[in-house]
Amino acid sequence: VAQSPAYADGHALLGRALEQMGRLEEAQGHLERAVRLAPGSPLARSLLGLHYLQSGEPEKARPHLETAYDLDPENPALSLYLAQLYADLGRYDVAEVWLEEATRLAPEDPMIWEGVVRFYLNRAIVRDQRVLEAAQDLVQLAPESGAAWELLGQARFLAGHYAEAEEALTRAVEIAPERASAWYHLGQLYAYLDRTEEAREALTAARDRCLDPALWAEVERVLDSLP
Repeated sequence: VAQSPAYADGHALLGRALEQMGRLEEAQGHLERAVRLAPGSPLARSLLGLHYLQSGEPEKARPHLETAYDLDPENPALSLYLAQLYADLGRYDVAEVWLEEATRLAPEDPMIWEGVVRFYLNRAIVRDQRVLEAAQDLVQLAPESGAAWELLGQARFLAGHYAEAEEALTRAVEIAPERASAWYHLGQLYAYLDRTEEAREALTAARDRCLDPALWAEVERVLDSLP
């Protein structure tokens, strides 16, 4: 943007980068400028809408995400964003329609299926068979993905299928032993089942690998709660 101040997508990408660095006010300025420069850019519209969505302002996000979809209806990521939007607006019936649209557009894309599973888990929608089916579909699409097995383990744990959850989480740490979050969820399961020594071992492994301050704090909290 220093070389081309009127480059809308450059402002959009710079805004997203600043957002990831926690410089939210600067980020919003660039994202809004991107939309002013190119109101017909799906990238600019979607990133500004996502910014508002992640800031807890779904009403502000709505026109930008809906416009982005109108401009690029074959992009499954936009369907995922719209599912998040309508869930935040309390319209879970509409959110389900957008989840189905995302997987229809990208039936074999593990990233889209991962987004669907995370949608359910982040909202604790775990009694519905759909989250387990989506997690299983994800593993079938990406059988060598530690993240996929971790999500399946989470879904099984929260649904009360503890033996199956242990199997999935154990597989996750075998495939990706560096995944601190997978070790954490395995330790969380063991703690819930009163398997204290196994919990302590898994949580210590999570702590040793953890680079996320929020996850580190949660690991420490669970470790401190062990007898």
